Amino acid sequence: MKKRAPYVLITLLCMLYACETEEATSIPQEDTITEITPPTDPTIIREYHQFSSDGTISRISYFDEQGNLSKYWNTIEDFETHFVINTDLQITQIVTRDLLGNDIEVLQNMIYDLNGKITQINDRTFFYNTTENAYYENSDVMEDGVLLHTESDTTYNKFYYDEGNPMLQFCYMITEVEGDIFNEYCLNSNSWYTGYANNNVTSFHPYPSYYRYYYDDTVSPLFSNTNLIDIIALIPSLRSEDFRFLKFLSKNNLTSIDDPDGPLEETQFAYDFNEYDLPTHTYSSYFYSGEQQGETRLIATYYYQE
Repeated sequence: MKKRAPYVLITLLCMLYACETEEATSIPQEDTITEITPPTDPTIIREYHQFSSDGTISRISYFDEQGNLSKYWNTIEDFETHFVINTDLQITQIVTRDLLGNDIEVLQNMIYDLNGKITQINDRTFFYNTTENAYYENSDVMEDGVLLHTESDTTYNKFYYDEGNPMLQFCYMITEVEGDIFNEYCLNSNSWYTGYANNNVTSFHPYPSYYRYYYDDTVSPLFSNTNLIDIIALIPSLRSEDFRFLKFLSKNNLTSIDDPDGPLEETQFAYDFNEYDLPTHTYSSYFYSGEQQGETRLIATYYYQE
């Protein structure tokens, strides 16, 4: 097994994932049993395990036959999340349940138009403005991209694409009216922005912080071909768990994260790779002002279909 040299990373810890219990299935009659051969492509990931600082599994992510994220189990908070994907690789349902099977959040009726633009999630509806390359969420003050009340202060949700960035962003818009003067602006503390280039997340801006991401040139098996990149900004529960999901949006393996305005904290990551040049283990070491603090530890393992 090859071992790669460690890469420098600024700490963004606890990108945790999940496992799940097997669902009960009915047993068919003996004469109807059909033997199903499980997929055995050794280059497609099956599970991804992440570990807490005490070495226990914190989450396990599961992937479908094509290697797309399909579900995970948060072993710390004891809930599991399922993703339903259609043949166009669009996510049509996201269901989160506790381990007793009780629904925590059910996002269904995720409907898309013929151009792949989302129009509805449950009772939320969206208008896509082709000129602005942006979605407006319909509400009491917003209808089909038109602000209904400009004579008083209000708020509305805008989701947009920056030029050259295929990842949807979120802006919580504030309008203020003073006499005949109308102003509107994006409230940064409630908004969500992520940089993206060359098929990788390049920056993340959880206000007031700012992190830059760097990658090697090897393939990350965690990359999902679904439209997660187009909907994560629309869903508050996914935005609040952004560190968990950003890794599924990058095609290469993360080598470093830094905060140009932060303290001199660094985490070095090292990978073991298999014969297909795919990672099998990830290790981390924490540094402060250039000196390692504590021991290097295993933080993740990868399991493939083989």
